[in-house]
Amino acid sequence: MSGHMKNFASFSFFGLVAAGMDFCIYVALIWIGVNPIFGNLLSSSVGVLINYFLVSNFTFGVDFKNMRNLTIFFVVAVVLLILTSLFLAFLINSVAVNPLLAKIITLPISAVIKYVINGKYTFI
Repeated sequence: MSGHMKNFASFSFFGLVAAGMDFCIYVALIWIGVNPIFGNLLSSSVGVLINYFLVSNFTFGVDFKNMRNLTIFFVVAVVLLILTSLFLAFLINSVAVNPLLAKIITLPISAVIKYVINGKYTFI
């Protein structure tokens, strides 16, 4: 398997791990009555931390303490968090999508965008 394919596979795997943790936390927060948008902010923040640690160490072999990478990764994450939260709110409030289904819809969109941006600018 080529280096790019290994990185993509690793990035995808660890992204799924982080997204899974994000989703589990989101479900737990919704279950205890937390507002879906606030729950998304909390669960996504934890997912970002897990994703950064795993991807930087195991996919790109970069010290996770590298401040340049950490800064870019988190700027990308915050921008996407804002955009996906707005989309999540739209799906829930305007289209009447179930909050859990709305999260399932927004996760893969966010993941693809993160891979493209982080692969190109963060871990170079």
